Amino acid sequence: MENETITCPSCSIEYKTSLGYVRCPQCNKPFSSKITDNRANSDAWTIKGIFKRYEGQIIGINYKHPTEYNAAQLVRANEDYFSIRAGNLFMHFPYEYVMSIAESKVWIKPNAVTTEEFNLVVTVERMVVYKGGIGFSIPL
Repeated sequence: MENETITCPSCSIEYKTSLGYVRCPQCNKPFSSKITDNRANSDAWTIKGIFKRYEGQIIGINYKHPTEYNAAQLVRANEDYFSIRAGNLFMHFPYEYVMSIAESKVWIKPNAVTTEEFNLVVTVERMVVYKGGIGFSIPL
């Protein structure tokens, strides 16, 4: 199956099965279950499934500041949220707060001196407080 190709039945574009597509990237129609090895129905391809693979590991996440990524242990991927620990601080984020996930070896430069490497880097949505007068807002 690694070296096979599949042609999308809808748009006739050919893809290598080793890329792991379960849907056509062009038209979003699902490939046959024989080709996908049931990956389309697997929890592994959901945000929760991705987090499950990294439970107990150190990840990079912007929990302190929207533009700064810091190391934290991914404690648990629950049904609706994930939990991290950074020192004595425990935080819980609903999956809806996840803006992006980067898997693989990702290098983060938290400051001008050090560089950290993570297998998973998560960007979470941060609440922004606005304060201002009538008709306009100024981010703090």
